[in-house]
Amino acid sequence: MSAAVQLALDGTAATVGARPDDDHYRTPTWLVEAVLAQGLSIPPRAVLDAGAGDGRLGRAVARRFRDAATWGVEIDPARLASSGLDRQIEADFLAWAPTCDRTFDCVIANPPFRLWDEFARAMLPLVAPGGTCLVLGFVNVLGGQARAAWWREHPPSRIWLSPRRASFTPDGATDSRDCCWISWEPGERRAEVRWLPTELG
Repeated sequence: MSAAVQLALDGTAATVGARPDDDHYRTPTWLVEAVLAQGLSIPPRAVLDAGAGDGRLGRAVARRFRDAATWGVEIDPARLASSGLDRQIEADFLAWAPTCDRTFDCVIANPPFRLWDEFARAMLPLVAPGGTCLVLGFVNVLGGQARAAWWREHPPSRIWLSPRRASFTPDGATDSRDCCWISWEPGERRAEVRWLPTELG
């Protein structure tokens, strides 16, 4: 287990708990439904839940788009077995993606945060023409010198900020970082920043 570290306003670091080795956290239903309510570029017929976990992202898309067939790629067999997705592939997504010979109308993921960059890069080639790629991440994935060239080459269509913070911490408390969905869709990609209606009350 690796330690989770938070930075205080004064710049000091504090260990706040241990993260699971596979960095797996369930995505809150409200956070998935909020971004899907904004619509996808086309009604998806084939959906890929990358690093599917318990399949809640793929199932959320299928609830909103009834004709969608769901695929899930997940390395943990127990999680995959309970996912309820139509096609279940037990595999390491990052190893499986380069071997995949088809594309999907919607590719969606809440990747392990330590592998966020690798997941985003592997997901984009799997999106069918006209389709949508949706990746959840902390806002800071948009920064960093190592990512700058990639972002310039692959600008997103929209960045959907959530005013409400989710829980991606070992103790189930509200996370200290803001999260956002990043979407790639057809047309000119302007990286428009929009706010999801996720406020409480």
